Amino acid sequence: MNKALSILAIASLFLASCNKDEDSKANQNPPNATSLGSLTIPTTFNWSNSLKGNLNVAINASSNFLTEGQLVQVIDELNNVLETTTIKGNKCSFYLNLPQTEGSYYLHTPSTGDKLQITGTGNISFKLHTDPETDIEGMVKNATPANQRKSSSRKSTAANLLVNGDFSQNSFSSSTDVGIWYQYNNDYTWSTENGSKVWKVKNKKDSYIQQVVNVTSGDSLIVTTDHYSSAGNQAAVLIIFYDSNSNLLQYSATYLSSGFNNSSIAKAIPTNTATATVLLYGYNKTWFDNVTAETKSAVIDADNDGVEDSQDEFPNDPNKAFTGSYPTAGTQKLAFEDSWPNQGDFDFNDMVIDSKVEYTLNANNELVDATFNITLQAAGAGLNNGLAINLVDATSKSAIQNSIISNLSGATQDPNNVNGIIVFEDAFKAQSTYYTNTGTGADATPDVFTFTITFASGTSTNILPDFYIFRTNERGREIHLNGFSGSAAADNQLYGTDDDVNGTYKTASGLPWALEVTSYDTFQHPLEKVDILVAYPQFQSWAESGGTLNLDWFLSPDLLNIF
Repeated sequence: MNKALSILAIASLFLASCNKDEDSKANQNPPNATSLGSLTIPTTFNWSNSLKGNLNVAINASSNFLTEGQLVQVIDELNNVLETTTIKGNKCSFYLNLPQTEGSYYLHTPSTGDKLQITGTGNISFKLHTDPETDIEGMVKNATPANQRKSSSRKSTAANLLVNGDFSQNSFSSSTDVGIWYQYNNDYTWSTENGSKVWKVKNKKDSYIQQVVNVTSGDSLIVTTDHYSSAGNQAAVLIIFYDSNSNLLQYSATYLSSGFNNSSIAKAIPTNTATATVLLYGYNKTWFDNVTAETKSAVIDADNDGVEDSQDEFPNDPNKAFTGSYPTAGTQKLAFEDSWPNQGDFDFNDMVIDSKVEYTLNANNELVDATFNITLQAAGAGLNNGLAINLVDATSKSAIQNSIISNLSGATQDPNNVNGIIVFEDAFKAQSTYYTNTGTGADATPDVFTFTITFASGTSTNILPDFYIFRTNERGREIHLNGFSGSAAADNQLYGTDDDVNGTYKTASGLPWALEVTSYDTFQHPLEKVDILVAYPQFQSWAESGGTLNLDWFLSPDLLNIF
């Protein structure tokens, strides 16, 4: 063997040896372990099944679309609004906590109808269809169904803002001035349908025409039209609002169903609107006739908070505009071991809670109040523990130094933490009826603890509730979810002792003292002294993979080993 080949062979053996070492490290856990304590877990794992974190959204739109102050929502697959915020400086952000295995979730802009599925957190660009000159087809993709009636050949008798809405004259132009039909191309023809002259798109072609009308903010614009399209061929009406500087403020695209119909579309005219463009779009022999546009007076912002009534969840309250929740969807379930800094028995039933926080925001996207509903599902500890919450910065998860709590009703403000809440100091004393709900000890219907926070003026939405338990007779012995730090009341002399690593609330092998499950379903905690690997056979592969496999492990329990 020559020298070059010898060096290559040695290098290959070295790489193979390294790969073998890595493989052995990755597979050092037993294939069917019965104790979580025997596993080594990826150090970056956060022991949560949820899609969780900041979603920072850069808004990508045409230059003449005024994004400032426009709404962006998080919606589910049924179009239920879960969160709402406003665009500032062409960007916005959400802190999300969503079930990873239940349902689909989207970003949505009501002003354009655009939707983008949420697949993770971090930084994303949300492209909006906002250029009528080059992206009509993209805008039509956001169309919603129209209110439609049986077709009628009767001419409209309403006060029509449109000129030549019945197409009695061949009066089209390349101008976009007020009162003139602008023609996009020549892929149309004139035809007679139901005894009336109509504008009709040619065979297997697409085309659109549009006309600008003067309108006034605070009114509603109602567009009606007779139309026909065959099955599978798209027809739509777009209403596009502009300010006096020709900046696009908002649009709606309305899909028209096939067959002969008469459709009516009503839209509130946004603040600062000067003109509206009525655009008719069709494909393959679609035709339109008797198009009218009229306005009627409409109060669109009764409380004058800057949010139109159609988008305002509190249209008569100037201090409130939107609602949201934490987690964003489903319920947050937290399961604690209370032996920290010593490793526990991993039955995760020393304290188990379900939490849902419902909050309100004002028109400036600032927190107004929040109501916490916390269910104490289990109290299986042999020791007495309390439950507390710190409101922390969502980005850094560090304490917020200035007080953001103006009033607290139903719980006790923590004297040791500026923005801390004591839900209860002793789970057993707080119960209406004694229970452990672990298969050992008493069973009972879980108690629900409800309290409301009123926030100080100007409080940002960039906060998180850090739930933790503490020893009743030793306040400084706190147990947090991994990723959160001990509060100002924590005994930092305990950090790094026994099995804890530097106050991280993880062991050297990556094991936690608390789990989080975000789900619509119930997390049924293990029975007393039953390791979670026994109660949930799929838990091991979920933990070993750092949360990438078997994300719905909690839906497949061993029924003999759960409460």
